[in-house]
Formats: sequence, structure tokens, C-alpha cells
Amino acid sequence: MTALSSVSHLQGWRAGLLWFPEPHSPQAQHESDGLLVTAREADGIVRIQAIGPYRDLAPKYPDLPVTHWPGLCIAPGFVDLHIHYPQTDVIGSPAEGLLPWLEHYTFPHEKQFADPAYAHEVTGFFLDELMRHGVTTALCFATAHPESVDAFMTEAQKRRLRMITGKVLQDRHSPDGLRDTDTELSLRQTEDLIRRWHGVDRLGYAITPRFAPTSTPAPTPAAVALPAVGTAEYEALLLETGRSNLDGFDYAAHLAVKQGVSSSTFDQYLNASTLADLQKLLGSVDANQLFAQSSGEQVQQLVKKFGSDPAFSEFLQNHTTPSAANTAPATNAGTPVVADTTFHVYEAPSITRNSTVVPLPEFGSVAYKALLLETGRSDLIDFDYGAHLAAKANTSLPNFDQYMNASSGQQLLNMLSATNVNALMAQASPDQVQQLIKHFAADPVFSAYLNTSTTPTLPAAGSPAYESLLAETGRKDLVGFDYQAHLKILTEAKQVIAKVSTETERPATDLVGTASNDKLVYTGLAYAMLAGGDGDDELVAGDHGSMLVPGSGKNVVIGGAALDSVVLDTAITDARIRKGADGVWTLQDANVSSNNNQLQNVERVLFSDVGLALDVATDKPAGETAMILGAVFGKASIDKLDYVGIGLDLFDQGKSFAEISTLAMSVAGVTEPKSVVELLWTNVVGSAPTTEQAQPFVDMLKGGMTAGELAELAAKTDINQTHIDLVGLASKGIEFV
Repeated sequence: MTALSSVSHLQGWRAGLLWFPEPHSPQAQHESDGLLVTAREADGIVRIQAIGPYRDLAPKYPDLPVTHWPGLCIAPGFVDLHIHYPQTDVIGSPAEGLLPWLEHYTFPHEKQFADPAYAHEVTGFFLDELMRHGVTTALCFATAHPESVDAFMTEAQKRRLRMITGKVLQDRHSPDGLRDTDTELSLRQTEDLIRRWHGVDRLGYAITPRFAPTSTPAPTPAAVALPAVGTAEYEALLLETGRSNLDGFDYAAHLAVKQGVSSSTFDQYLNASTLADLQKLLGSVDANQLFAQSSGEQVQQLVKKFGSDPAFSEFLQNHTTPSAANTAPATNAGTPVVADTTFHVYEAPSITRNSTVVPLPEFGSVAYKALLLETGRSDLIDFDYGAHLAAKANTSLPNFDQYMNASSGQQLLNMLSATNVNALMAQASPDQVQQLIKHFAADPVFSAYLNTSTTPTLPAAGSPAYESLLAETGRKDLVGFDYQAHLKILTEAKQVIAKVSTETERPATDLVGTASNDKLVYTGLAYAMLAGGDGDDELVAGDHGSMLVPGSGKNVVIGGAALDSVVLDTAITDARIRKGADGVWTLQDANVSSNNNQLQNVERVLFSDVGLALDVATDKPAGETAMILGAVFGKASIDKLDYVGIGLDLFDQGKSFAEISTLAMSVAGVTEPKSVVELLWTNVVGSAPTTEQAQPFVDMLKGGMTAGELAELAAKTDINQTHIDLVGLASKGIEFV
């Protein structure tokens, strides 16, 4: 049960109820007149708070708004463990058996899913039908095309469904356009899809060979010899995999998975001239996490370069030598393998990808201080908590109980005095650390120690850190400066940016306000972040692009000459958005009436779930994107958030209208002059052209005009702008991912 102080929007639903009281029991319970209570929790997700007979629960919630559905029953969503979404339009087609049905109906139809627009259209209909019939979770086959997986995952994510799918693998007994003729390419495509989708929100990826007839039996791969135990190469492999030993380790599979992995940022570590330089670069970076993102060759090169240095050798030993109680091989949750006839799960090396940001504990809380002690950091600015938890998933210190059993905070400190506290905490699980700190948090002696150990001190006047802080705050001095409030604002702002824009270029410099009212004016020459914090703030961006984090309060945000994005830690559904006659946008937090932002000359708003493009005009990226999408893919494509996101990204990279129009036509896959004209005319006008109407444009194409050039002309016409309602889009913005 969630504490009511941490939830909002309590809502009751009265109807018949069918539920499973025990998580691991198949025994269902039915109540003919039940009450289901839901609420939006602190993370923004609506969850069940209570369930049971109406007569028992209703008195406990006297002011609860209740929606009554007499005669209906609320039940858990259904689960479908085997379904093919590309077969939606061929269900019931007559055939004398499976193989003729595949040959005459399924295979020809599946070829069309190479077209992203078609895949999105079918996916949307398929998922809506599943939901209409109460199915909220499914293990679903796609086709052999990566586009079919991307479309399915995108549409499922928009609907917040629990869906699992994968690119179908088949290399024989199937027609051209469906066979994996290049095994290496198919492997890379599969790995890319896993990185992009597996574990994102409620989505999962499954390895999906079609069935035995369409898959060539592979010979057993030759075993790849592991480096000798104790060698620098062996220690490097331990560091790369995050394992305590390599017992039973499939080195060949590891190399196959990491074949296409390479980190461009890793060069900075390889280029370190001395061990001291390397140690400075590594700093508080999680070594296992870093090496998991790099190629095997990069890791080996680094270890070989510094392996002879005694200090680095000690570093390797500390990171790769298991304790006596932790010698079991590490396990990584892999990707399920699903065939059309069987289902089983196997353990495979994990593939690193950008994961959903895990929220930090509240700044200054006991849990926050525990995390500082555990990591040995003075702050958690830019700290990837999710990666930290993943790296420590199998960490546990068996003798940690001795500290938990201390009789007082003083005794605990006496025990800790003989050890390196940060090193000790690094070997314990996050749960162990948190439990220990919470257990002694109320003890005044230990509380004083914890505060002293985890409270950073203001840099000394005149030091480089002091000067950097002056630049960061725009102050002339730090007399009376609340350093803790500053760190709080910076930590929270950086995490908001990480959550909503993990792929966005990170700001090179920061300008941070205080806990009261601020006016931050950035005049520098770099891409910057402006964070206002609490209070009523005015944020004025520079001319080189900014990420603006207004915080709570009533704020005015003014963009500069380049691309500026306002970043908000809230879902777009929780915001009231309107554009005034003067062109100023108002963003009101629906949950917190005191949070109000006035935006001027700002191009994008990045919410926690989607982005909103405000630069909708005939000469601005969002408007130009809409014009191209309308002409090439039809008006409905403007509602496809990923299409819009791709267009915006291309314009933001500096691509021209002509270049993007050409690219769009290549994606559409229409090249024959008559077909090109029919496509563009139909999308722009709303009906197919007559032969007489089409002929002049066909002649232009035959005379040397490219399809991209004609698409540009069509997109820029007044009739296209009217057809897509560009004026209406400009008044509300365009959503994108």
C-alpha cells in the first residue's frame, strides 16, 4: 500500500471485480459489487491502491470520486503468448495447409512491412484491436524487417502496453525480401533492436526464429580459448564483463555480441600518458559499466598499456579478485528466444544500451547520504543511478551483518574506524548500505558523522573550483552562498535532462540559480544549461543554444538565436498548454497550480514522455517537417511521433529542405514518374490526379527533375499547408519522440 501523502488524483471504480489476491497463486477472487481505488504516484504512474468489496472499502474513502459501472466487471488484462501481428490482414484466407497458406498469403503480405508507414498503420490497428478485446500483454511475432519491430515497439510504447516482439529470423525456404541473406547483417540488426527496445518502459525483445524449416542448422562454433588465468588479458576480461570469474563463460558468444560495440569516448583513456592521468579520467566512473560499453579490443589495449604499472595492477586486482564468499559466476539476464513452435529462455551476455533513468533519492535525505557514502562521491550530479544498481546487482557482503549488529552509533564508528568506509560500502549491496544507514540515522553520534562525511565544503576562495562556481552562478563572490541549495538545484536539473533527453547533446556549461527568485542571463559562447531552481525565475538563453530547466514557481523563459529546449520533469498529459496572441506560450502544471512557465522564442519543450515542437512555421524546422511529411507520407503521418522526431533531428543537424525531401522520397520507395506524381498529388490535394493533371509533372520528371525536387515543390504549396492545417498546428505545437 502506498502512503497517501505520495499520491494524487485518487479515483474509485465501482463494478464487479475479478482479481488474484496472491501474486503467485492461480486462485482468483470475484466480487459482484467491488471497489477499485487508483492514484497517480510520485513517479507519475497510476497504480492500484486498494481493491475489495464496495461495502468494506467505501467507508475508508469518504470523499473518493467514484465511477460506477453496474453490470460490468473489471478484470486483469488478458495475456496472449503467441500471435503474429503481420498476419492481421490474411486471417481466414483459404488454403490447403500451412505451407500453401504461407506461400500464397502470408509471405507476400509480410514483404510490405519493410515500409515503416505501412508497418505503423497495421500495428496501430492490431494493437487497438487487442486492447478492445482486453489483451494488454502479448508475445508477438514481427517480420524479418527491422522496420516492423520499430513500428510495433513505437506504437505499443505510445499505448503503454506490455509487449514483447523481435525481428523474425529465417534464411531458407522463404522468398526474396524475407530471407536473411546476410547473417552478419541480421545479427547486427538484431543487436541494434535489442539495445534500442529491450527493457524500455514495458517493452521486451525476444529472439524469434520462425521455425525449423526456415532456419539453416548452424554448425557448432569452435570454442574460443580464454586468456590464461591471472594474465592481464584475463583480468581485462573480468573488468569488461563485471564477473568475478570466468567459469562456464562462453567467450565466443561474448565476442559475437560485442563485435559491433565500440566507444568513441574511450580514446581519451587510451591516450592517457601516465597512470595518474588515467586515474583522473576514470575518477568516479564505474569501471565495469564503462568497459561493458567498449569493444573487447579497446579494453585489452588499455590494460596492456598500463598493465606493467604496479598501481594499475593493484587497481585490476581490487576490481577483479572475488571475495571468498562471492566466487559464483555472475549471471546476466538475457533476451528470451522464441520460435514459432517452442519457447525457452537462455542466459546470454547482456548488451549495453541507454536505460531508463532511475530517480535518485531525495536530495539531502538519509538514502541520498547513504548513496554518497556508498559511492565515495561528494555529490551525485550527472550520476547514473540505474547503471550503478545494474553494476551492483550481484554484489553482497556476507559479513556485513556485524555492522548492523552494533549496539550504538558510537560502537559502529569504532568498528568502521579500522577500515576504508567507501571501499567497504562499495563491496556491500545497495540494500545493505541503505539498511545500515537507516538503522543508525537517528543516533546523534552517527548522524553527526554521516553529515560530516557527506556534506561537501565550499571551495576555497581563489581556487579553480571557486572560480568555476562563480562562473556557474553568475556571482561576484560567494559570501552568504547556500552551497547545498546550489548542489540540489544542479543535481535535480541534470537528472531531469538525463531522463528526457538521453540522446541530446549535453550542455558544455551551466548557469544555476538559487532557492529564491533569480534572473539568469547567459552571454557565453557555448551550448549551456540554465537551471532556475525554486522561486519565480527569469531564464534568458544565449545565442548558441540552451537547455532551460525552470524548476518550480512562476517562470519566464526567453530563448536566443539558436535551438533552445525547455526541459520539464512532467508528462505532457499533466500540462495545460496554450499560445497567446502575442506568440508567448503558457505551460501550466495541472497538478501544481503554482508552477507556471511563460515561454518566448523557445523551439522545443521536452516532457518526461514526449517532446513538443513549438517552431511551427513555413521557415522553421517543425513547420517544414510537417510540410514534407504531409506531401510525401500523407497528413496522418504528422501524428506519428517518430516520423516528426526524425524530421526535426535532420533539420537540427543542418540538413536543407531539399535534402530531407529527397531522403523522404527514397524512404517512400516510389521512383516511377507516374507513381511519384500520383503519390504527391493525392497526399497534397486529397484525391488522385487525372491523366491530364498528372502529365505535366510526369514530363518534368522525365526531363530531369528529381522526385525529391518535385516533393519539395509540392510540400511548399499553399494547398499542402492548408491540407495539413499548418496554422492549427502552429497554435498547439507538434508532438515528437
